[in-house]
Formats: sequence, structure tokens, C-alpha cells
Amino acid sequence: MDFYNNTNRSQRNYRIVTIVIAVLFPWAANATDCPETITGTETCNVISQNGITWTLSTNETVGQFVTGDYYVLDDGSVTVSSVTPAASGTGEDFINGSQINPDIYPGVANRGGSHGLTYDTDQFRYRPELTVSFPLPLTAGDVLISAESKTSPTAGTTRWEGGAASSHDRLYEIAYLTIMDNTIDDYSTYFRPAPTDRDHTLYDSEDMVMSRLPIIDTSSIVLPTKAGFATLIDWAIRGSRGPWPLWVYDWTGRHLHAMQRMPNYHKDCATFMGQAHMLLLMDNAKREQLARNIVQIGIDMYHGGILGIPDTVFFMGPVLTAGLLLGEDALLNAVANGSINGSTKGVPRDFPDFYYVGETTSTVVSEIVPIGQSWRGNYQALFRNNVGASSQYEHLHPSEWHLATGFIWSHESSYRINIDSHQQIGMALFAHIAGLAEEWGNPATFDYMDYWMGMTTSEHLAECYLKAPYNAGIDCSLYHTKYTHRSGIPFINDLWDIYRAAPPVLDTCVEDSSLCISALECSTHHEEYNWCYGDTCQEAPCGMQTKFSEATGATTFPEATGATGFNQ
Repeated sequence: MDFYNNTNRSQRNYRIVTIVIAVLFPWAANATDCPETITGTETCNVISQNGITWTLSTNETVGQFVTGDYYVLDDGSVTVSSVTPAASGTGEDFINGSQINPDIYPGVANRGGSHGLTYDTDQFRYRPELTVSFPLPLTAGDVLISAESKTSPTAGTTRWEGGAASSHDRLYEIAYLTIMDNTIDDYSTYFRPAPTDRDHTLYDSEDMVMSRLPIIDTSSIVLPTKAGFATLIDWAIRGSRGPWPLWVYDWTGRHLHAMQRMPNYHKDCATFMGQAHMLLLMDNAKREQLARNIVQIGIDMYHGGILGIPDTVFFMGPVLTAGLLLGEDALLNAVANGSINGSTKGVPRDFPDFYYVGETTSTVVSEIVPIGQSWRGNYQALFRNNVGASSQYEHLHPSEWHLATGFIWSHESSYRINIDSHQQIGMALFAHIAGLAEEWGNPATFDYMDYWMGMTTSEHLAECYLKAPYNAGIDCSLYHTKYTHRSGIPFINDLWDIYRAAPPVLDTCVEDSSLCISALECSTHHEEYNWCYGDTCQEAPCGMQTKFSEATGATTFPEATGATGFNQ
């Protein structure tokens, strides 16, 4: 045989290369790509999702959860041989990291655990010891999380909805690979277990009952359009498709929010969720698909919250939606049963922000504002941005805010008027309509939303004139550019006016709770009072709801000029 014949030489070289690959990379020689969509399970070893590709050392039984995330059945030999884009760089140049089994920040006294950031050295609280290397054996209960950094050569430059990257973006993509117990051979109807849930609690999508949510009339509503999306619900489905990684404490969680998976800032996440939740109440063929996405996020939030303090993107809306649609009491009553307590176990974004004047722990007493009121008038629901007593300031007159040693002007000039007051409105309205306000567990949030949505432009300006003498940086002629009017979303405002046109009128406490008695004062002689919402009587403990002076929800603020009383 003529080994020097060109044809034979090419064949010989090909065989040599094949042998070398098979010896050095045995999984590559027998690579079997897993389908993009799997019905039941497939036998394969190359799994790709969200731009991340995992290669297993041998063919395994692979499937997808109901939301599309992949799982591998544990047969005792699951090993991930490699991931692409591969991790690269050292020290300050490290990118594209992977991690297994993240946990939740357990409390203010302990920054231990695997809740840190380990995917890119540009992430705050980067912890290289949490990064895993390959080959990596995995067993049932494990979840492998792999990311592509924003600075990766293969990363794009825009966010999922087409917007530009923010200064806090660190990751472009992220994906989860979950290893499941093989006692069940097909998990295709189940939601993916939360990445922080080592018990792999299962929830079956077949238990979802969409009729538990009402369908509202939106014939007079004009929904916005989103560039690149056929409809608003397509936009909401894409933005909620996830995963939403939510296990890093405080603002640094933003460094985990991958550009292609979710909004970056908690305000944007909340306003997105508000729109998505209201879409769940509208008649649409894609409504159930959106619901599955939100339920998955709710499951992830719940199982993070019951372990400690997760991301500031932690909202009751998705948790309650998951509990309601699945019929899961643990999620639906997470606050009532104490598994989410707003302090050490799950801190929904609104819980620290909104509270009642009677819950004030500040020792500073105003010499101007009557006890039991706010600088804004006779309002009981206040804003603070921080649970610390020294940060409570709304029970004081603006001239006294400096006495609250933890107060900084950005709490008022940025967080209250432009970030936190409006971001929960869509989800709060959803909760009202769906009958979930009580389960939410923080009535001050709803009373504050009523106040904010009732504010007129002149009333916002009146507030500005009250603050301006005490901060030279406030220019009331530009104030309309500084605050978010109402929800900031026109169709949410329209729906609010239809389904929550006026706040509930606080009624006199009466022994007979079967009647709605229109009145404005709450008697202190009874433990419960009635308040009316439409034709519905509802009970609540006396003093736990805001006292409104007008049924329309208008404030008692004087005009900007000619102010009288304690607002001077």
C-alpha cells in the first residue's frame, strides 16, 4: 500500500486526529447534541441554552422542565467535562465563571456561605473560592450555574429588550443545569427547583388553575408597544423567561442580573413585574405561558426568602401568584406563617420602605408636625428607605430632617419620589383585583400606593415648596422632571382609575360588620371597623389602615402659596 499517496495520507491524518481527540477528549468523539426542545427525555451529552454549552463525559438522560430549563437524571456517573464559553483569565481578568449550589445571605451578622459572586472579578464581593473547575462530577440535588461575562469576546452589547448595558451589568448570559433524582423518569410538567433549594421541592404545572385569576375588561385600555416585540405580552414573556438569579444580598445582586435574562435595577424589575402581572388579568392566548414564567420566578423568590435575605429584587407579587395558581398554601401564606418575615427571612422590597406612623421607632419628636401625622398631612403610611430608627424622617417637618441622623437627602429626593413610591403600583393593583392584598402582609404599602396615585401635579409642587427652603439643591421649577407621576406607566394608571379609582373609604367601627357605613373616622372603642371598597365590606384592625380625608384620595396639602398650619 502506498502510504505516501496524497489521498491515503489525508485519510491516515484524519484517523490520527480522530484517535488523539478520542484519547484526550473522549466525550468529544461521541458528542450527541441535545435537542433545543425535548419531549419527555433524550439520551445525549451536549446541552446548550442561553449561549452556554455544557458537555457531559458520556450520554445521559436529559430532559426539560416546563419552563425549558434542562435537567439530567442522576445515574451515579453524571460528570460535566467542559463548559463554553470557557472560564479564562486570572486575577482581575477572570471571566465566564461557574458555580454550584448557591445559598442565601443568612443575616446581617454573617457574610459567610456561598452567596457571593464568583463569575467575574469585576463583580463586587467576588469570591474566587466558589468557582468550580472541570471535569465536575454532580449528583441529584446539585445545580450547576454557568455565566458568560459582559466582557467575553462572544458576548453581545445590548440587553434582552434591546437597551444598552448599564454601568452595573457584569454578566451577559446565565444558565442553570439541574441534576435530578431518577425516581421520577420525566420532569417535563414540573417547574425547575429553586437554585437555593437543596431539597429540590417540586411543583407541578398541571396543578395550575388559571381560573383562580379574574379576567378584567380592558376594552378601553391602550397597551403600549415595545420595539422588537409583536405585542406587550410577547415582551413580558421574553423578559420573564429567565432565569432571574436572586441570591446575592443588597445592591450587589445587580452584578448577578444577566443582561439577556432580566432588568438590572430593582426599580426596573418591579415596574416590569407590575406590567406582567396586570397582563395575567387580561384575556390572551399566551396568558398561561406568561403565568408559568412568573410562577417559576415566584418559586425561586420564595425558596430564597425562607432561607435568609436574598436580592433586593424580592417581591410578594410573584410569590403570591405562584401560591394562588398552584394552590400552595406555604407560598400563599408565607408572611402569615412567618416563613417570610420581612426582617431575617425574606425582605420584600416594599417592607422596609413603607410603614405606619404608629410603628415609628425614632426617638426624635417633631415640634411642628402633630404626633401621629406626617409632614405631608394626616397620612399614616410613611416612607423611610431603611428600617433603622435614625433613618425615619417623614414624621418630622423638613426643617427637622437633619435631626434624623441616618437621613440623607437622596432618600427623599431620589428614592421616595422617583424610585420606590411608584415601582410596586402594578403589582399592588394586581393584588387588589386578585384578592391577595391581605396575603401580601404589609398593608402600609397599599395605603402608600393610594396616596401616591392620588397626588396631583399641584400637590407634588406643594411638597416641593415645603422642602426647598432646607435644601439649596431643590429647584421647584424643575420638580416635574424629578419625580415619577403616579405609576409612570399610562395603561397601569388607566387600569387603576377603573379598578381602584378611589381608595377605600375608612368607615366607623361598628359591631355589625355586614353593613358599609360611610364615614371618615375610626372609633377607638371597637377592635375592628368596616371599610368599603365598592359594595364590599372588609374588616381590618383599627388603626392599621390609612385615614383618608376625602373619598377621592386627594391629600390635605395646602396650595404652594398661602400654606397654613404645620405645613408652613
